[in-house]
Amino acid sequence: MQNAYAEFQDRGVELVAISMDVVSDAKSMADVMHATFPVLADSDGKTTEEYGVYDLLGDKVAAPSVFIIGDDGAVTWNYIGDSVSDRPTVEQILSAL
Repeated sequence: MQNAYAEFQDRGVELVAISMDVVSDAKSMADVMHATFPVLADSDGKTTEEYGVYDLLGDKVAAPSVFIIGDDGAVTWNYIGDSVSDRPTVEQILSAL
């Protein structure tokens, strides 16, 4: 996602990653990825539960997911992975925008 971040910004879209790690681990992950977009921590799982993606794969973490949220706060598109490695391509996300 970092490689495509400028393309998202060019479209007026903000990219945000959410990790179920504690803040320090989420920051470390962002540092390793050289992320220039926000990486937020959801260590209590509240957000992943609210979006309905917690423990879908029986692993007590969030399934890989992408949500496009409109200006009105409504989810306009989502992709929820069927496995740990099932993630949409950048092209799929950009196309959904």
